[in-house]
Amino acid sequence: MKSSNFEIHYVSVAAPPTANTEFGVTHSMGSTPLAGFVVRYFGSGDLYLGTTAWTDTTVYFKSTLLNGRFVVALLR
Repeated sequence: MKSSNFEIHYVSVAAPPTANTEFGVTHSMGSTPLAGFVVRYFGSGDLYLGTTAWTDTTVYFKSTLLNGRFVVALLR
């Protein structure tokens, strides 16, 4: 979806089998997202920001849920 003020991309996120371990998720925005938020949880757990800086191809998260699945909206 695209508007004149912002752009939003949805990405599927699969957390690793170890809780609270940082992992990267690739995206196709073409530039570094400004923010992201979870729009769908599959299970009970949290997804939160990792410590690595986001890039124009990858965003980084951690999850409290083992093998958790999420849908995240990335904003630019």
